[in-house]
Amino acid sequence: MKINKYALGLGLILAAILYRFIPHAPNFSPLNAIFLFAGATLVRKYASLLVILVLVYFSDFILNNTLLRGFFTEQTGIVWYSNYMLANLIAFVAIFGIGQWVTGQRKWLKIIGGSLLASVIFFLLTNGSAWYFDTLNLYADNFSGLIAAIAAGIPFFQHTVISDLLFSGVLFGSYYLANQFLTSNLTSQKA
Repeated sequence: MKINKYALGLGLILAAILYRFIPHAPNFSPLNAIFLFAGATLVRKYASLLVILVLVYFSDFILNNTLLRGFFTEQTGIVWYSNYMLANLIAFVAIFGIGQWVTGQRKWLKIIGGSLLASVIFFLLTNGSAWYFDTLNLYADNFSGLIAAIAAGIPFFQHTVISDLLFSGVLFGSYYLANQFLTSNLTSQKA
C-alpha cells in the first residue's frame, strides 16, 4: 500500500472545513490554516486551490443561508454571494501563496511565521473590505473611516491569531505524524 499524501492532505482539509459547522468563537476558524497548509503540502497546487475554494464557497453558502442568515438582512431570498466573500477570497489566495513559502529547513518556524502573516493579511483585508463595502454607513469614506474599521476588528484579531496557530499546528502536525506512522508501518510490513 502506497501513501497517498494528496488524499491525506485533502482529508485533513475536509475535516477542518467541517469544523466550521460546530459553534465557535467569532473568527476562530480553520480557514486561514487550511490555505496555508494546502499551499505548503499539496502537490497539485492550483487544482487543489480551486477545489478548496469551491468547498469553502459551499460551506459559506450553507452557513450564510442557515446559521448566519441574520447577518444578511439587506438581502432577500437565498444568499448566493456577499461582498465579504471577495475579501476572504483574496486573503485565502494570498495565504495559499504564503503556504508555498512554508517548506524546507526550519519548517516549524516558517509555519509559525506564515500563520502569523496569514492572520495579519486576513485581518487587514477583511476589515478594509468592511470599510469599503460599508452598506450601513458605519465608517466615513476617508482614511479615518478605514482606520475606524480596522480598529473595530481588533477585539476579534486575537481569535484569528490563536486559531491560525492552533489549526496550523493541528493540520501540519497531523499530516507529519500520519506520514511518519504510515511510512513506519509500510517499512515494517515489507521487512
